[in-house]
Amino acid sequence: MNSSVMAQYDFDNPIYQAEEESEEDCELPAELARLLKQEERVIQPHQEELETINLGTEDDKKEIQIGATLEDSVKRRLVEMLKEYVEVMSFGQAEAS
Repeated sequence: MNSSVMAQYDFDNPIYQAEEESEEDCELPAELARLLKQEERVIQPHQEELETINLGTEDDKKEIQIGATLEDSVKRRLVEMLKEYVEVMSFGQAEAS
């Protein structure tokens, strides 16, 4: 019984209708392609000039990188905050026990 119900529907018809659409209806794919190209550019890694800051000492360096183009006042506050939390940050170095 299930096969007779399915036979009533012409599942191929939408495919033929899509092939018969005029050139005017092809704007969406071109727009979609443009948006996809734009999205590819957005996804690319952002290239920003960085500045290395040492939160530790000369003997025990704990270096991080921050945006070099940050305003001086923002940069100062950021470095102060990072120094406050330096003990909870990981620098990828094995601690000597």
